[in-house]
Parts: sequence; C-alpha cells; structure tokens
Amino acid sequence: MRFRILGPLEVFDGTRWRGISAAKPRTLLATLLVQRDVPVPTGRLGAELWGEREPKAAANLIQQYVMRLRRELGDREGRLLVTRPPGYQMVPADEDDMDAAAFTRLGDSGRAALAAGDAERAAGLLAEALALWRGPALVDVPTGPMVEAEAARLAEQRLDVLQARVEADLACGRHAALVPELRQSVREHPLREGLWGQLMLALYRSGRQAEALDAYREVHRLLADELSIEPSAPLCDLQLRMLRGDPRLGLPATEAEAEAEGQEQNQGQNQGEREAEGDARARSKPRRLPRPESRPAVAAARAGQPSAAPRQLPAAVAGFAGRRAELRLLDKLPADASAGPGPAVCVIAGTAGAGKTSLALHWAHRATPHFPDGQLYVNLHGFAPATGPMPPGEAIRGFLEALSVPPERIPDAPEARAALLRTETAGRRLLFVLDNAADAAQVRPLLPGSAGCAVVVTSRGQLAGLAVTDGAVLLSLDVLPREEARELLAARLGADRVAAEPGPVTELIDLCARLPLALAVTAARAVGRPGFALSAVVAELRDVRGGWRRWTPVRG
Repeated sequence: MRFRILGPLEVFDGTRWRGISAAKPRTLLATLLVQRDVPVPTGRLGAELWGEREPKAAANLIQQYVMRLRRELGDREGRLLVTRPPGYQMVPADEDDMDAAAFTRLGDSGRAALAAGDAERAAGLLAEALALWRGPALVDVPTGPMVEAEAARLAEQRLDVLQARVEADLACGRHAALVPELRQSVREHPLREGLWGQLMLALYRSGRQAEALDAYREVHRLLADELSIEPSAPLCDLQLRMLRGDPRLGLPATEAEAEAEGQEQNQGQNQGEREAEGDARARSKPRRLPRPESRPAVAAARAGQPSAAPRQLPAAVAGFAGRRAELRLLDKLPADASAGPGPAVCVIAGTAGAGKTSLALHWAHRATPHFPDGQLYVNLHGFAPATGPMPPGEAIRGFLEALSVPPERIPDAPEARAALLRTETAGRRLLFVLDNAADAAQVRPLLPGSAGCAVVVTSRGQLAGLAVTDGAVLLSLDVLPREEARELLAARLGADRVAAEPGPVTELIDLCARLPLALAVTAARAVGRPGFALSAVVAELRDVRGGWRRWTPVRG
C-alpha cells in the first residue's frame, strides 16, 4: 500500500491509484499520515475532524471511521492502521511508501549534489522531486490544524527545492531558458526575495542587464508598498555587483578565455593526468556559461535562418463541453483575419469561474491549422492582487523573444517595442491569446498591425473600448445553460454515472451556480471516487457554507 499527499490524497492498492470516498475517513487518514512517527490521541483526532463542534460520540465515530478505512485499505487485521493507546497510528511499509517521503529524500540528495559542485546531477534530482507534485498538498482534505500545518510546511519545502533546482540550472548555464519560469514564480510568490535574486541573475547572464535592474526596482517597490521594508542585504549586494559589472557574477566567457583555460589544463600533463585533473576541475570550478549565440533561437535569427514557429498555447482543458454558440462565433475569426485590413479581435468577457480561459484555449487549439506561423500566449494577470497587471512592455518582450528577435534588438521604450512587434508580425498568420486582461489599455499595445492575425482576449471586464477603436467582437460569457452544464459533468464523470442520478446531478448543477470552474472542480473530486454516489457529493457540498466556493482551488 502506497500513499500520495502532494496533491489530492490517493492510495495505491497494487493495481491503481484511487481516492478515499468519504470526507471524514479521508481527513482521518490524512491526519495519521502526517503524524506517522507517533500515535495520534483520539482527542486530537476529534479536534481535527470536527474542530469546536466535536460530537459527544466522537470516540465511537472515530472507531467506525477506522474500521471503514481498514476495509478500504485492505487492512482488516490492522497491520497498517494500528490501534495504539491513546489513539491510532499509521505504520510505514517502507521509507518511500509516501510521495512526500520520496520528495524529501530526492530534495536532500539534490541539495547535497549541488553543494558538492555536481550541478547537472543536482538539477536532475531536484526536477525529479518537483515532478512528484500534482497540485497543492492534501488539496481535497477538509483541513484541521495538523493537516493545514503539514500542507503549509510541504508548500514551503517545495519552494525551497524549486529555488535549489533553479540554482543548479543557473550553474549549468541555462539562464536564458529560466527567465519565463522565474517571471511566473515571482508573480506567484512576490515576497520570496530569493526568486527575485535568481530572476535578476538569469536576466543579467542573458545580456539583459537593464531588465535585471528593473526587476530589482520592482521588488524594491513591492516590499516598500506591502511591508514598508527594504530588500535584504544579499539582494542589495547583487544589485551593486551588477552596477559595477562584477565578473564573479558569471557572465558568458569569451572564446579567448575558454581557449586559455584549455591550454592551462593541458600544459605539461600526460593523458592520464589530464583526465584526472579535468575531473577535479569539473567538480571544484563553476561551469563556464554558454555564449548568447548558443541559444538556438538567437543564433538562427543572427544567421538569418528561419526558426521554428512559436507554439505557446497551454494544454486545452480536458472534458470541455458546451458553449456551442460561442464557438460558432469564434470560428469566424480566421476568415475575418484574412478579409479585414487589420487583425481580427474577439474579447471573451465574464465573471470569475465562467470558463473564459477554457473556452479560449479549446477554440485556439482547434483553430491552429488556420495560423501556420504560430500561436502566442500570455497571462496578463489583470486581476492579481499581489503584483498587479503585467506591464504591456514585458508581454511584448516575451512575444518578440518567441519570434526569435535577438535581445539586443528589443528596445527599452514600450512604444518602440510595440512598433517592433507590429513589424515582426506583418505578413504572418499568427494567433494571439491574451488571457486575464485588466483593461483595453493593457491590450492595445499587444495587437498586431496587419491582416492575417487573430487575437482572442479574456477579461472580467467588457473592454468595450477595443470594439470602438480596434473593431473587436465582444462575447459576453454567462453561466452555462443547464443542459450544457449536464454535458460538462457527463464529459468528466461519464454519461452513465450522470444518467444514473438525475436528481442529484440537477442539485449539484444548482449548488455550483452553473459556473464551469465550480462544476469542473466538483467533478474532479468525484472522479477520484468512482464508487462514491453523486448524492453523497451533493450532501457534502450542501453542508459547506458558501456552496461551491469550498470546492474552488485558490489560484495565484
């Protein structure tokens, strides 16, 4: 028996991974898993399961939940879930029977390899550790104090491992490839100064010194506004070293330096000595970073060679259903893009959870044959409370890099960047997906200037200004019609399961307010419990104050 807690709680019975059907036994199992070193007293279990509303018969109910868990785990003799006064304990089968234990082991090994100077091995081990995560830890467990504390601890540990993996990748010379990931990371964790420092270093080593210093100014402003503090000493020191051009920051080596280093290694040594010393040097000295020309896209652009068309669309949402009228309207965009004097623009507007991004990506993937020169995507974070909307100039830089424009050709002025984007996209058939836009002013600089391109924008606002000045089609997304909501559940849960319980399905649709996101989250919970009646899912959902909001994941 194995367990996964880095995401929804799941058990492996030797054949398949599956969830625990009912909420209380699931919480009980989660509590015992996160406290495996010692027995958990019945009183602590009661507090975890019911909080301040613990019933008088709590001990008897816990005993029933234990018996139910043992049946689900095939542990009728109680060898895994052991009765140990004053409570119960989960006994580990082996040191890696839980994904969190494997994550910790791989993370420790990766950090040890990094400390020993083996950056390549460290990057591989740390990436393997991060790949174990399937979502926020214990995301489907109604949390009590112990489970909540463990989930928070694991989330912090994951960030530590992420930073160590980025450090290893930087040591391996992957600075340019890290920039998009690090930009996303600092938006998700804006007060994590270590990530900002790594972003600054990745930009600096990529020959983008001005942007590296812009990143420092951004975090300086953020810390002052949010916490009224200055950046930490290491971050301030990094900025000063960049301003001074400190060579220890590991700028790309010149060909002359690389040749001199090779001559030094070879001088006065026989073949065996050279191999031994080479190994020692590899372990003790930092790796030389590749020249900017080693990046394939930049090298192709400098040589005047065509590069691969960008394919930036995130994966389409599985189990998409409904929205037939909206899809018919979007299907007109390729023809409009070819016929009009400028790009075809469509704004998909709607409340949070209405499925704007799902619709945009579903249509964009099926429309890719109409746009052979590529598809560009950006999340503009228009409603991110911590960091605010992405500046248009930053989004434009990302597009230009995807179109293989060398960094030194990208101007600093936002207006000049927008003009260069229009130049680079002229005569191409490209699809732009601008997700989570704040307003028309954020979108307008990102629009191509000529026919052949189509732009799909999603926003909580109507962005009526784009209709006036740019001829955008406005598509207002309401909640799903009941029939389409039922189709969505059938696509995710199976038509037979939905047809078997028409009454509970109708109530589930109402409890989720016919919002696609709420329906999708609820269906995801039910998929992991195939033997669990939908009426029981509805009962749990009905009992939660606030209806579907209890089931909606928190997003950065």
